Amino acid sequence: MEDSKKGVKNTILYLLSSILYPLSSIFHSLLLLWLLTLPAVTPLLQPTLTRSADGLLHLYRLVALDHLMGQGVFFSRWLPDLAYGYGLPLFVYYAPLSYYLAEGLRLLGLDAVTAFNSSAALALLLAAAGVYLLVKEWFGPRAGVLAGMAYVYAPYGLFNLFSRGSLPVAWAGAVFPFVFWAFGRLIHTRSPLYLPLAVLLCGAALLMHNISNLFFLPLLFFYLVLELFFTPHASRLTPHVPLRVGLALTLGLALAAFFWLPAMLERDFAQLQRVITPPDFDYHSNFVSLSQLFSLPAPANTGLLNPTDPLTLGLAQVGLAAVGLSASFLVWRNSRELKGTQGDAPLLPCSPAPLLFAAVTLAAALFMMLPLSVSIWDRLPLIAFVQQPHRLLSVTALALAILTGAAVAFLPDRLSLGLTVAGILLIFITTAPLLYPRYYLPLPAPPTLSGMLAYERASGAIGTTSFGEYLPVWVQQIPRESPLEPLYQAGAPIERLDPAYLPAGTRVEAAVYKANQIELTLDAPQPFQAVFHTFYFPGWQAVVDGQPAALGPVTERGLLGVTVPAGQHHLSLFFTETPVRHVANSISVLALLIVAGLGIKAIYDLRFTIYDLRFTIYDLRHRALWVFTTRHSPFAIRPQSSPPVRSSTYLTLLLLAFILFLTKILYLDRFDNPLKRVFDGTHVAGAEVSRPVNFGQQVNLLGYDLPQMEVVSGQTFDLTLYWQARQPLAVNYSALAQLVDEQQHLYGGQDNLHPGNLPTSRWEPWGFAQDRHTVLVPPGTPPGDYFLTAGLYHPATWVRLPVSEGGDEGWADVVALPVKVSRPTNPPSLAELAISWPTLSDCQSQTTNLHPSSFILPPCFLGASPERETLQRNDFLRVALFWEAVEVPLPDYQVSLRLLAADGTPALVETTRPSFGRYPMPKWTTGERVRDNHALWIPVDFPAGTYQLQMQLVDEAGQAVGDWLELGQVIANSE
Repeated sequence: MEDSKKGVKNTILYLLSSILYPLSSIFHSLLLLWLLTLPAVTPLLQPTLTRSADGLLHLYRLVALDHLMGQGVFFSRWLPDLAYGYGLPLFVYYAPLSYYLAEGLRLLGLDAVTAFNSSAALALLLAAAGVYLLVKEWFGPRAGVLAGMAYVYAPYGLFNLFSRGSLPVAWAGAVFPFVFWAFGRLIHTRSPLYLPLAVLLCGAALLMHNISNLFFLPLLFFYLVLELFFTPHASRLTPHVPLRVGLALTLGLALAAFFWLPAMLERDFAQLQRVITPPDFDYHSNFVSLSQLFSLPAPANTGLLNPTDPLTLGLAQVGLAAVGLSASFLVWRNSRELKGTQGDAPLLPCSPAPLLFAAVTLAAALFMMLPLSVSIWDRLPLIAFVQQPHRLLSVTALALAILTGAAVAFLPDRLSLGLTVAGILLIFITTAPLLYPRYYLPLPAPPTLSGMLAYERASGAIGTTSFGEYLPVWVQQIPRESPLEPLYQAGAPIERLDPAYLPAGTRVEAAVYKANQIELTLDAPQPFQAVFHTFYFPGWQAVVDGQPAALGPVTERGLLGVTVPAGQHHLSLFFTETPVRHVANSISVLALLIVAGLGIKAIYDLRFTIYDLRFTIYDLRHRALWVFTTRHSPFAIRPQSSPPVRSSTYLTLLLLAFILFLTKILYLDRFDNPLKRVFDGTHVAGAEVSRPVNFGQQVNLLGYDLPQMEVVSGQTFDLTLYWQARQPLAVNYSALAQLVDEQQHLYGGQDNLHPGNLPTSRWEPWGFAQDRHTVLVPPGTPPGDYFLTAGLYHPATWVRLPVSEGGDEGWADVVALPVKVSRPTNPPSLAELAISWPTLSDCQSQTTNLHPSSFILPPCFLGASPERETLQRNDFLRVALFWEAVEVPLPDYQVSLRLLAADGTPALVETTRPSFGRYPMPKWTTGERVRDNHALWIPVDFPAGTYQLQMQLVDEAGQAVGDWLELGQVIANSE
């Protein structure tokens, strides 16, 4: 009996020590990693949200979910309070799990904003932990720490969380590394625990974010193929690894089937195509350039209202990944040489699968972000919903993190530690500017249901969506208000029955309104159709006196209508599942039961788990002493077989973590520095030119950047303007940047409907907006001095804001910056000229299409391009003529343009020298192709009709050179 008790005691001690030993190692490493990532969490330690594109949208979804759960509804695909209270099938089409994780914190007593920020912070910490576990399996704990640091501080991840405010993407990025880790353990160990764990994590990942899943599933399949291929059969601890992997994938998909199956099969019930809106949300317009990918984030500026999206890989991560690839290649090459003398020695200390996975994934993602990949995007199904190729930066972040970990895996101890410290410092320094987001002070609307409706109205984000993409297809007229809003504001029950559709004499004898359920007792003198302030959507059912009743969409708003017979009746209206959803739910429940059974079996069979820990207990007392006193660091530099590192290594990295944290909160947060500029209210730090100009007492121009003052025709001027609202603006002004001559004739320009993509009504006087313009100098533009002008105008009236103070003499409503255009070395091609009305001339010196009998040949005419083919009264018709100087010198010809009416009478005639007299023909050089601009003023009373635009040359004596040449047709519409 004594021996039996002693055996049980020893077994318990064995279990505890075998579990605590690796857990203590992981805990120490994760604690260190979390301390290193703490500066990335500090922006979330605020009582408000970061000012982001989608943060409020996700916050109000959390508010709507919390209200639903407060009424006893744990899960519903229909959220009744969205879309001004008309309801929306949000969780039919949008993955719900991230909101439920935040709601869990809400249920602990946190307010909505704190729960949102805490959930985001938790996602960051778990992302670090997931990558640590994943990379630690291959390259050791130190590599795991560095990789976790690289992943959390990936520029796109920080931008996504702070500037986009996408909580679901943050959670997706946190869970995905755990999925790869769990499947890797499933392949390489015999523990039965990893099968249910892999299933649960895979299912959870699929419930985080729709678009991320389009990347995640292909990557997971690719990774598993590599792992299975490079895992020798003899080293597998179970004989049926591929079957276990296939079962885990199948069960993971089945576990999330209750969401993705209806989302796929019922996609025709919603207006999903609205989300693919060119140009902002169409992938054709959103590819990334190499210069963007390999760039540093701009320094943060406390006053900048519209920071630039940092579409960069992260130069520190790229550099460390390059070291990791190089080191891996050298180890592989040396191992090949060694293999010739040592037989079957492995080529790498670990499987090549992770390195190959990371390298191929990185290369593929880079290619898919570049314009070269457009043909692939055009052919892949569903990929249009990705919208913006730069979302693949989330994929490159994981690939770079893996390769970053490899950078320190195969180095000697001291060199590895030095590179780890240097890598952490470089990662922090290069991404520190992204740790200074803007904040809502205060929130534009409170985190309540009435605040949510106010947000929808102010932002136009109906149903907390960008374009109403989850509106039912029966909604033809999108509402901009709702009669339910006063009820929400008063906190009263939401009475959805529309009394306007009740016949005269109808009485509502009883009414009970619950979440997604309505109970009414009606007494009507005649049959009628009851209409409710709720959108119709499959899943709504109506019962009248216990019998199913006909229901469907009514009105252009697609409201829910139910047929009710005459007399007294009891009407029940409720939202339930469709047959597709029932089948999907059954699949998920069955998968959950199977996973539960697998989990119970795994726990019951714990001896395999203990075996998988791969620790042999020689002295339990020594093991306990190690666990609880920890004289040694848990880090192992070399994969697989390296011994623990001295505690000095752990202390070095721990000291570095505290230095980074203190540097941020004591120096970077408080003072102006190269990584973060402080805006003093009047001067923009880093602006090339400080130029205060007052536009109409509404907006100040603070300064501008113009790197190049001279370009050749065909190139661009890159102008950045810095605007500041003098007070809150009610008008959304547009900004112009135009290339003009001294007489203010227009040669080119680029307008921004919303300067800096931020409507001026959202400018706050304490900050400034950065407004970039790329002004193309059209090919063939005559060389000479010009002005680059900038100003603001009302887009509805085209009226410009006048310059009140600080302007230039002779320029009433713009600032004029002198620039110069030079002649290119080679003339532009016909394709570059992009002539709308080309001629058929071959421009040979022996012939001319204008005056073949002339002794002095005129220039060859190439064609013309009108600014528009529809005339605008009280405006100019601008026309560019294109010439080629075949032989020089040329006579000083003038150019006549006329509009010929249908009856053959000239309606307008104008004669000028080329380019408003700035560039006469005698100045042209041999072979030069010239863009010759003209402008005809169209008076306000110009008759409607179709006109022919014609051109003719006139010599110095005023005599016509040749006949009138037909250019093309323009139309003046009726008023």
